[in-house]
This record gives sequence, C-alpha cells and structure tokens, in this order.
Amino acid sequence: MRAALALCCAALMPGAALALEEAACRVRNLPYEVRCGHVGQPVGPDAGAPRIEVHYVRVPARARIPTPDPVYFIAGGPGQSATHVAAAVTGALARLNNRRDIVFVDLRGTGRSAALDCPGEDALTLAQRLDESAMREHTSACRTRYAGLPLQFYGTVGAAADIEAVRAALGHERINLVASSYGSRLALAYQALHAARVRSAVLDGVLPPDHDLAGGSAGNAARAWRDLVDACVPDRACAELAPDATLRGLIAAGDRSVDVVNPLTGAVETARIGPKAMVALVRAALHSPSAASALPAALDRAAGGRIEPLLALASSVWNARRSEGFSRGAHLAAVCNDRPATIVPPDADDPVFAPHVGGRDGVQCEGWRRPAAPPLPAVAPATMPVLLLSGGLDPVTPPALAQRVADALGPKARHLVSPGGGHGLLAAGCTRDLVYRFIDAGLVGLDAAPGSDCLTRVPRPPFLKTAGGAR
Repeated sequence: MRAALALCCAALMPGAALALEEAACRVRNLPYEVRCGHVGQPVGPDAGAPRIEVHYVRVPARARIPTPDPVYFIAGGPGQSATHVAAAVTGALARLNNRRDIVFVDLRGTGRSAALDCPGEDALTLAQRLDESAMREHTSACRTRYAGLPLQFYGTVGAAADIEAVRAALGHERINLVASSYGSRLALAYQALHAARVRSAVLDGVLPPDHDLAGGSAGNAARAWRDLVDACVPDRACAELAPDATLRGLIAAGDRSVDVVNPLTGAVETARIGPKAMVALVRAALHSPSAASALPAALDRAAGGRIEPLLALASSVWNARRSEGFSRGAHLAAVCNDRPATIVPPDADDPVFAPHVGGRDGVQCEGWRRPAAPPLPAVAPATMPVLLLSGGLDPVTPPALAQRVADALGPKARHLVSPGGGHGLLAAGCTRDLVYRFIDAGLVGLDAAPGSDCLTRVPRPPFLKTAGGAR
C-alpha cells in the first residue's frame, strides 16, 4: 500500500513542480473509494532538516467535470487528524462535494504524517486522566521520546507549509478553506502567507494568533459559566439546584477519593477528584450546549456523592476527541510553540476558573516550547471573502475573538453568531446550507440565501430536569 502511494519524484527541489502518484483507498466510515497520497516535506528550513511524509485524502467531486477550486478542510485540536474525520466532514459538506473535491491533510505530527503520539495514551484509566501529577509524568515521558526532534517547527507556521506542499503537489491554483477551532488559526496563517492561493475561507470557532491557548482559556470558560448561571435563574427547577454555589462548594471541598464507573469501559475505578479536575469536567461539558444543559443536575448529584453524571457529560466530549485521531504530542508542540510573547494573566476577580485553568498546559509546555519557533503571522486584511462562525455559548472561542479577527480582516469578512450555539457550528442546523452558498458565490451568495439569519434563531437547550428532584 505504501509503495503504491510513492511519489513519482524521489527528490523535491525548492520551486519545482511536485508530481505524485495517487491510489484508490478506503477511509473509515465512507462507503466508497477515495484517493490517498503523500508528499515529502522537510520539517525545518535547513537543507539538512529531517523529512516526513505528509499524507492526505482527496474525496473526488461527484461531477464528471469538477470545479477547479477544491475545499481543503483544516482540523482542530491542535493535534486532530484531518483524514480521521474525513467521513463526518464529507457528510456535512456533501453539497459542496457534488462539484468540488474535498481534501484532508494530516498535518505534521498528526494522523499518518509522523504522528507525535504519546505511548500508552489509550490505556490511561479515567483515574489517571483526572490526576494532574499522573498526566504530568505521562507527558514528560512523551516529551523525552521526541526530545531529538526540531519541535519548534511543529507549530502553525510549519503546518501551513504542509498545506501549501499538498496544494502545489495536486496542482490546485486556488483553494477554499474550511477550518474548525484551532484550524481557524492555521487558516488565518495560511491566508496571510499565501493569500493568492485562497479563493474563500470559512472559519468555525475562531482562534486569533495572539490568543494563548495554554493559559488564556480561563476567562472564556468563566464567561460561558456565568451565561449558564444567569440563564438558570428564571428556570425555577434549575435555580433550586443553585449550580454556581454548588460548584464553588465542590471546589472548596478540595481533593477527595471517589469510586466511579468509567463511562467508556464500565470498569469501577478509584479516582482522586480535586479542584482542577472538577473545573476540567465542567469546562468539557460547556463545549456542548446540550451537555451544559445537564450541568446543574449533574453538579447537584456530585455534591451528593454521585460523580458519574458529571463524568459522563465530560467524557462525551473527551471521548469524541479520542475517536478523532487526536495526537497529544502534536497538540502540545503546537500549543506551546504558538504561545504569544506577552501572556495575559488570569482574571483575579474570577474565583472559580482562574485559579484552576491553564496551569496544566502551561506547566506541560516545559520542554515542548523551543526558543527558535517561527512567530505566527498577524491577521492580514482579507483579499478574499471570509465567513466567521461563532457560538454564543462557546467556552473556548467566544464571539468576541471572532469579531476581533473580523475587524482586522476588513470589509470582505462576515461574522455570524448563533446565540444558542456551542463550540463548533459546522454540522449544526442550517450552517451547511450557508457554507455551501458562501463558497459557491461568496458574500453575495450568503446574502441571497433565504433564511440566512437562521443561526440567530437557535435557542439555548432547556435545562435538564432531574427525575428525582434535587439531592
């Protein structure tokens, strides 16, 4: 199989056309054959830099004569394998796939592109994942495994070079970018570095280049939590559960050992739940509005000694990431090497999230961050139409971040907010049709779409009522 995917050209000279062979292949959960290939790519700018194979999957358009500008999907994370989610994304972009190829690139360190996987990641128990010291030891062992690699080039700028290498190899003059979460930061960098190659871009859950992923997420999570608490007040059943006071009480209680059933395996484990773990569970559930709607009831049960409902909500998000081909090494290399020079301190007025968010990734960046990491390019004024999508309840990339980017992009950018949406809108409601119309005809197509204000009408899910009432 790997031989069938070999490049036609053994050496890739700078500036030379990149010719490659493709082969028919199968992708998990897609019922038909697609095309797979790879391109040789140096990891660093030096002549002697190590080379890796950057793999991609191309889902051909259904039309006999496809439109020449394909869609390139950029996955999030960072650390997510794009080819791993090819089936799900192809389904969401099925209408675009009628006339356009869709290309999924496994960026350096992810998927089949020399993944920086941490050995034993899948074997970690739930108790270990909730234990900060255990995760620190695991990450330290992983860092040692890759100590000899030029990790400074595993950030966003290096990933942008991977996309450009695949685009050049496939001979696409201009491409349409569809990016999710962290992928939006990468799309903005690619757009700044290769503007002439971008026809349009859709950024779903926007992460600006100057936002610190490792230490800057406490404020966003706190805002999403305050929104939930405020929405709970008019709902009598929810208000009786007093989620804010309950969460503060659970945090104040400190560390405690509890016997829990792992929602993924069904095994009973003894886990140590401390303030950081408790806040991490809440933050995970906030990603999804439907999961967040059950948080007041789950916290109430946790205060009564039953942590399983809260674990189940968080696990629904964590397990989704594990199933998407997530590489922890690639995640830390990108997060840590992309950290801005000026780190904004946590909000001292936030007693719930600020003391317990950011420290885990910040500490684990020791050794992953290298001083020679290429700086991220600033957001460049857009020369092509850009659609930005935000969920009003998003605890990671709230609308304020996207609006700041939209202002920097200028008049060719359009920012749409779904007040009841969470982290990621690409597969939600009417978004698919809006994205299709936008990529097909730009802002004109978006404005001409009937019901183009549909995202603004998405409500917050109602709060879950507990069957047995409060504890």
